[in-house]
Amino acid sequence: PYDKGSNKAEDDWSDLINELRREAKAKGFWLPHMPHSVGGMGLGVTALAAVSAEAAKVPYGPYILNAHAPDEGNMHTLHHFATEYQREHYLNPLLEGEVRSCFSMTEPDVSGADPTGLRTRAVRDGDEWVINGHKWFTSGANIAAFTTVFCETEPQQQKHARFSSIIVPTDTPGYRIERVVPTMGSTLGGHCEVRLDNVRVPRENLLGGRGQGFVIAQKRLGPGRIFHCMRWLGQAQRAFELMCEYAK
Repeated sequence: PYDKGSNKAEDDWSDLINELRREAKAKGFWLPHMPHSVGGMGLGVTALAAVSAEAAKVPYGPYILNAHAPDEGNMHTLHHFATEYQREHYLNPLLEGEVRSCFSMTEPDVSGADPTGLRTRAVRDGDEWVINGHKWFTSGANIAAFTTVFCETEPQQQKHARFSSIIVPTDTPGYRIERVVPTMGSTLGGHCEVRLDNVRVPRENLLGGRGQGFVIAQKRLGPGRIFHCMRWLGQAQRAFELMCEYAK
């Protein structure tokens, strides 16, 4: 029985999940969304859609395969745009399942329908980027080792070329999680409100080129929408199956 005075039940559950992850990796059911060159299964869009739906019929299914949101999309993005330095420090630990990550774009003070109005800013100061801003619905920020912050770096450019993506380790001074935002009455999922107050990171943490934020975001969000929706469809299908069994 679960003892509220200890974390034994939680530890046992984590041990079980980690054992299943090791088994999935050993048997080749690991990183279905990534190419063979980085240890993935190299599935195409249709096959990956089917795997995403089937895996999600078990709550931890995508995580066991190391193909869960938001890490799945972040791996995909880093694979396309990361420098060798970024691959070593950020992508490779994700591929190995050693850390979690998040993607920080949405803000509470502007319309999410028009991201050209986002107000988070980053300026170069010598060999560092200095970031100031206010984000929310940054899913998984409370358990992430790093985030990718969407911010304005080129204010003189036309609006879709003003923004860049910068990798920020979550233990950087000035990076602060304000709260986990409740959604549909629950705080499960870790959809966090985040403040960045004079956060300084090395210039090497710029992902892609200056002003390429929208290019990178579309590369990430486009395929991510497909597989995220398929995961939800898998959960819905499982719920429907359980309902039918109960009704009979």
